[in-house]
Amino acid sequence: MKKNNIIDIHINFFLIFLTFVNLIVIYISRIGFNYEFIPLVKGSLTFIFLIFSYEIFKFIKFEIFKNRFVCFLFALLLIFISNKIKIFFGIDISYLIFFIALFQVIYFFKNNFLILFDIKILILFFFLFSIWSCSAYYSNHFIHPLMYEKIITGSWAHRDELFHSALSGMIKTYDNFSNGINGLQEIYYHYFSHYFIAQLSEFLNINTIEMYSVIYPILLIPIFFYTFFYLCSNCITILNKNIFYEDNKLFFWIFSFVLFILPLPMYWLSENYQYLRSQSYNIGLSFTFILISLTISFYLNVINKNISKFTLSDYTHFVILLLLFLIISISKFSLLYFAFMSFGFFYLRLKLFEYIIYNIIIISIIVISLLIYYNIIYNFQLNWGAHGFEISYISRLFNNPYSGPYYKYLIPTFFYILITSILLKLYDIKTLIYNIKNKNILDIEFLFILIFILYLFPYSFTGGIQIYICYFIMLVNLDKIYKFLFNK
Repeated sequence: MKKNNIIDIHINFFLIFLTFVNLIVIYISRIGFNYEFIPLVKGSLTFIFLIFSYEIFKFIKFEIFKNRFVCFLFALLLIFISNKIKIFFGIDISYLIFFIALFQVIYFFKNNFLILFDIKILILFFFLFSIWSCSAYYSNHFIHPLMYEKIITGSWAHRDELFHSALSGMIKTYDNFSNGINGLQEIYYHYFSHYFIAQLSEFLNINTIEMYSVIYPILLIPIFFYTFFYLCSNCITILNKNIFYEDNKLFFWIFSFVLFILPLPMYWLSENYQYLRSQSYNIGLSFTFILISLTISFYLNVINKNISKFTLSDYTHFVILLLLFLIISISKFSLLYFAFMSFGFFYLRLKLFEYIIYNIIIISIIVISLLIYYNIIYNFQLNWGAHGFEISYISRLFNNPYSGPYYKYLIPTFFYILITSILLKLYDIKTLIYNIKNKNILDIEFLFILIFILYLFPYSFTGGIQIYICYFIMLVNLDKIYKFLFNK
């Protein structure tokens, strides 16, 4: 085991505990009712297969497969293809995938079992956080592990979850994006997130109501944390901050969990657990984290390379970036806006217009954005009464009745900016100008840009996107926060 790989091992332990603890919690909640245990196990094994897909694909002699997230995406593609194989040829290869996943988790524990004794306190935090994440998903009472019983007894089976289940179910059964109530009329709403659920539901051979009500905390919530923490891990490695992590791993995980749990009264802040409870938001953010990681790796790989020297791996990487932009854009429209404006900032700030490949990228995402707008978003606006401009920008800032005041989204950002400003003495104008000219505070500049551009976007909850970008920046630069808090 390489020493600089320890953060990845800890992340894997956390993810394994997360999926299996959630499995146990949900199983216990359904004891005494007529439910099967096997679908829960299938959900966990599917997640295990995805997170350890790197161990399978890394043997392929193709540069792109050295990236963990690329392997994850190809493993997802394999699952989607297996659905088509089952439909057209009647061959179900899902059990082969479950067997591979079982072997993968056993092999991982065999090689890293002794590490468990070194991280006993971390394991306790992993266990408690897993229980919390499962509880947080159900905390708004829209959905429940006993969803059938809620429907049968007339309890609060919220229409949102039934609506999403209907959309995913129609995609799964008829390959049509409709709720099936008014014929097969297309509904222009969060395409990819529902397609994603439909495909996983097909693979696990369960209906979409169970997918949302039972499997989601076992499979999709762990995917969210997988993409987030491996994004952090990749950047920590790039910036050579592994030693800080090894010396302060307990601080890293406690700080991370405090950020996500938000140990405050639930409705004090504008954002609480929407990133878990809103499935389209959750799925969209997961693929956004992958896009950010692959964009960084692409930049590092090609920035000093002439386009004539590009390899097949480079072109494959380029295509994957565009596909990811398309995926997050049709998962949640606000993420299209976020990704487009973020790339625009770095395109100008890093002078990427001097490179042919980045000019091709900016043209490509403009074309994709226009096509999505005219084919999906415009039709969505025609069929939805509200357009986001029902309240003034002043009201949106201080008293938004839909999502809470905008300024409350900015608390993590201002906390990080304050700490960095003190440590780097940015309150001195000359120091500030020097750091800006030398691109030493791109993180601060980007966070300020996000404050502005997300405030301009009219739809509710968009402001929350910057919270998780700030979390990512904070964890990658946790050494700054540690120095500020403990003066070390």
